[in-house]
Amino acid sequence: MLLLSFRDPDFQARFFPHVSIHHETVNTFCKYGDPLIRLFVSVLFLAGIVGAFIGSFTSKHLGRKPTMVLGGFSCLTGAILLAPAVHMAMLMFGRICMGLGELIPR
Repeated sequence: MLLLSFRDPDFQARFFPHVSIHHETVNTFCKYGDPLIRLFVSVLFLAGIVGAFIGSFTSKHLGRKPTMVLGGFSCLTGAILLAPAVHMAMLMFGRICMGLGELIPR
């Protein structure tokens, strides 16, 4: 099974082709200053903020166990979406699910 990471050149060429094409002409420090890359990185944490509020509500009204199950299910859904991702929308939605699942149980 092929796992892609952000530092993998195939990952960059597939999801951020404009960055891998122009990285020779841009300063190495500013190579990853693309707005789409910034959104890709920060969407996990933005969804985590929402997940904290969802976790607070579900923990108060449903209890700790259902909240933990909900967080685990959200992380599992995100992992299932991220593993075979072939489009940017799948990556973003998977990261949102992972961000929600990251902070719902806390």
